[in-house]
Amino acid sequence: MVKVKINEKVFDIEKGTTVNSIIGMAKLKPKYPILGAFQNNEIVELEEKIRVNSLIRPVDITSPVGLRIYSTSLSFVVIAAAKKIFPKDTLIVQHSLSGGLFMEFEKKKFLNFNDIKKLKEKTTKIIKGNLKIKKERIDIEEGIEYFKSRKQIDKINLLRNIYTKEITIYSLNGIKAFFYGPLVPATGMLKLFDLLYYPGGMVLMFPNRYSPDKVPVFREQKKIFSVFHEFEEWQNVLDVSDVGSLNEAIYNKSISRLVKISEVIHEKKFSYLADKIKVDKKIKLVLVAGPSSSGKTTFAKRLAIHLQVIGIKTATISLDNYFVSREKTPIDKDGKHDFEHIDAIDIELFNEHLIKLIEGEEIELPEYDFRSGKRKYTGNKMKLDNDQIILIEGIHGLNPKLTHYIPNIMKFKIYVSALTQLNIDNYNRIPTTDSRLIRRMVRDSKFRNYTAESTLKRWPSVRKGEGKWIFPYQENADEMFNSALIYELAVLKPEAEPLLREIGPESEVYYEAKRILNFLNYFTALKCNEIPPTSILKEFIGKSAFKY
Repeated sequence: MVKVKINEKVFDIEKGTTVNSIIGMAKLKPKYPILGAFQNNEIVELEEKIRVNSLIRPVDITSPVGLRIYSTSLSFVVIAAAKKIFPKDTLIVQHSLSGGLFMEFEKKKFLNFNDIKKLKEKTTKIIKGNLKIKKERIDIEEGIEYFKSRKQIDKINLLRNIYTKEITIYSLNGIKAFFYGPLVPATGMLKLFDLLYYPGGMVLMFPNRYSPDKVPVFREQKKIFSVFHEFEEWQNVLDVSDVGSLNEAIYNKSISRLVKISEVIHEKKFSYLADKIKVDKKIKLVLVAGPSSSGKTTFAKRLAIHLQVIGIKTATISLDNYFVSREKTPIDKDGKHDFEHIDAIDIELFNEHLIKLIEGEEIELPEYDFRSGKRKYTGNKMKLDNDQIILIEGIHGLNPKLTHYIPNIMKFKIYVSALTQLNIDNYNRIPTTDSRLIRRMVRDSKFRNYTAESTLKRWPSVRKGEGKWIFPYQENADEMFNSALIYELAVLKPEAEPLLREIGPESEVYYEAKRILNFLNYFTALKCNEIPPTSILKEFIGKSAFKY
């Protein structure tokens, strides 16, 4: 017998009792379906058998973990439906789009409205049938042989390079696959979804944490989609479509070429942006924005160099120096100062200074004293030359309110993010947020004296701020820059793993640390001396040519 605590109730249960049975004993009345649970800070599936004293905390779709379980399980249902309707074709889960997942067939099979209708009907039938999603642990060699028999190269390349003896295989409707993370035990738990036609494929929509009762309205993101499509073209140039093929490139020594081409692709994009800014003589203000750890700072520095090469000088203004006095800073719902709020900036003074600079006048730049929470002036003057433009980097750059006195014709707005499209395999995508989080953990440890645990604890707050102040404005950008490098997670792996292993089971972020460690296990570590000192990656791993 073991003791289990759930919802403040303690039960003596027989070893081997499932989490689902314990939830039934507790007679919980959840508002939303329970999709999984934490067992002593580790996420487990509902069919997990309990063998030790445990604290059980159920999760639903309103938690990040529950949402991940729901979306991954639903993806498997759609994959199984597609295999029944198009048995010779392989459906690929590509990337996020407008809160959903963009999916397309491997050989670019064209999907029409009738195809989508058939897929939706089949998916609905599987869900209504409440079919079991079976789970088994098998020897990795057995898994490789199975995928060889199905000619699934993406999985073969991945599995033969990872360090584990066994893998978890899920089965549904005659389809077998493995997934990065747990699934629900039966399809009937996935009632809410939609499949929408989108050029080249379709978008799988599902509820989110903030609207768990309904499928949100799809809002087209043309510019984000085009960036993902551009990254896919890069993958074709580099001949790297997933983590397995990246690992193969490391093993067969072709990684040097891959690093060089990746960096040249970035260089080419910088040249393109600089040329576009130069052509439009009306542009006086370049605004750079993006979420945390996108490499905005390095991006701004490299763009300034490219502009200088073609005869355009830049002047940089820090938004931090335009914070309002501490007593005027907005307060969040927890009673703390919200420095990410746009009204934490003195917008009136900022716009007044921009206008004066654009008109050729001299200004005295403020300096914000973070200790006193007051603005001060130290005689630091600024005046633009005739051929000089202002370059501003900050989270609010795409928000019209920040520069509302400046005519749009004088502004050039750039959105920067690490929009990873290198997926683990055809069914398991890499969220862009994970790439950025790993970048931030490594940088915070190296240069800001923060542990990985403290970075993980702050991350939900960071994400909340991004959702409020950055993502709603990303389509306002004139251009987007994808700062992701196809090889970067292989380089970040040996930097991040020791930091994550320091987080013990008692930590509230232990599950996240373990999840990321499991995810990094798919990558072959890369120690590369050929990364140029101006690379965006150097902002996070060190030895950059730039000062930060």
